[in-house]
Formats: sequence, C-alpha cells, structure tokens
Amino acid sequence: MRGHHRPVKCSVRIVGSALLLGIVAVTVELGSAASCFFLKSRAPFLLYTPPTVSRAAWENYVKVRDPVVGWPTTDALNSDGYDASGSRPIPAFANPGKECMTLYGDSFTYASEVAHEAAWGNLLAESLGCRVGNFGVGGYGTDQALLRFESNESDVARVSILGIIPHNVLRNINQYRYLLDMRSVLGFKPRFVLAGNDLRLVPLPKPTFEELALLASNPGQLLPHEAFLPGTRLGPVPLKFPYTSSCSSSHCFIARSEIGCVTNRAGEISWRGIILPRHDR
Repeated sequence: MRGHHRPVKCSVRIVGSALLLGIVAVTVELGSAASCFFLKSRAPFLLYTPPTVSRAAWENYVKVRDPVVGWPTTDALNSDGYDASGSRPIPAFANPGKECMTLYGDSFTYASEVAHEAAWGNLLAESLGCRVGNFGVGGYGTDQALLRFESNESDVARVSILGIIPHNVLRNINQYRYLLDMRSVLGFKPRFVLAGNDLRLVPLPKPTFEELALLASNPGQLLPHEAFLPGTRLGPVPLKFPYTSSCSSSHCFIARSEIGCVTNRAGEISWRGIILPRHDR
C-alpha cells in the first residue's frame, strides 16, 4: 500500500517545485522591469523604446525643417534666438554684415546657457571691436556645422572658427539623434561616410510618415548609415519583455558606456558621468 502513495508524493513535490520556480521567475521579472524603468528614467539613452510621432507633428516638422542640416527649423530662426542673418544676436554689434569673424559649432559655441550679452561670441566681439557672427546650433555635429558654413552665402568674414567637443565623435556617425538621447524624436541629421580616401555626404533622411514605423520594426532599413542602431554594440538595448534579458545585457552596461567614456572629462568610463544629468547639447 505504501508503494501506491509514492507517485502522489512525487507529483506533489514536482508541482510544488514548479510553483516555487514560477514565483521566483515572476519576482525576478517584476524586479527587472522595475530596474529597467528606473534606469530609463535616470539614463534614457541606455534603453530603446520606439518614438511616438503624430501625423500632425510630422507634417509640421516636414514644413519647418532645414532641408540640408535638419535644424534649426524656420520657426527657431524666426525666434529671438537668432537674428536676420541666422546668427545668434550679438548685442555689441547688432546689425548683421561686415563680420570680422564667424563661429560654427554646437551649443558650446552658441553658449546656450547664458544670455546674449554674456555669450563668449559677444564678448569676443567686444574685445575685437567688430561683429562676430555666432552660427552655433544646439545638438550639432561637426558635419552639420561644416554644412551650415558651406551653405552660408552671407558669411563674408575672413576668419571662421569651428568649435569641437569630444561628443562630436558620436554625433558625426549618427543619423538620428533620438538614438543618442531618447528625447529628440524629430532629430534626423545628415552625416559623412568614408569612400576610399574621401568623405561622401549621406543626405538628411527624409522618410514618409508611414516609413516611421520602421523605427520600431527595422530601423536599419530606414537608417542604413546609423552607428547606434538598437541592439547593436553601441546602440541602446531594446526595452521589451522579458525585462530580465533587456536589463541584464552586458551590452547595455558595458559597450554603451563608451558614450559616457567619450563625454567624460577624464577620458575614462564613469557611471557618474552616465547616470547624472549633464550638458550634452
């Protein structure tokens, strides 16, 4: 009689073990999900979620975008952030024309966190006693700055300065800024690629609204020259179920940290540099 009870006890043990494993798995997955979303809130560029763009927002973007460099948009150029020449306002010499020097680059050139009077371009103009046109634009790569310089027919200055920061190394191999910061959902840009010993321009991507769906299903088809495609060595890790797999990826925490390495002043990988807010435009 005892022998007839053994299969029942064995079955109970198996069911109990399976139930325990299930509880552990669910607990781990819930913990991983919480960790993923916490990490995304602190360092959004590590994890990829496809951008959401409404048709109305897309149609407005197409209407106001710069057809060569992407931005600044026509709306931005008509704001008080720029003057009639496309330069940042230079209070020391407010009237465009006859610039002795011009500046190109990103927000560090533009000096985006200070007033027009305190921007270093304006201070330089005061020091030189002549107008210095400031054509820096927030978020620019060196490629965009060069293209803006080449297309600026109103630039008559004999000297032009190109501002460069370490983060340009990343921007110069990027076609879609959202993949670097997970914020700029309409941040398409041109870039250059090597063609033998020469540089070849890859123009600004101009997808249709319907083609934006590829950003979720197959972004590489839309952006064939993008260095930061989701799931690749330098790209963000796709944030999806199972979250345990997404947030335990060594790629997420090690390879992607190269971005933090490039932007860190000491030139070393720094979790502080990755997690804490920093000026990166």
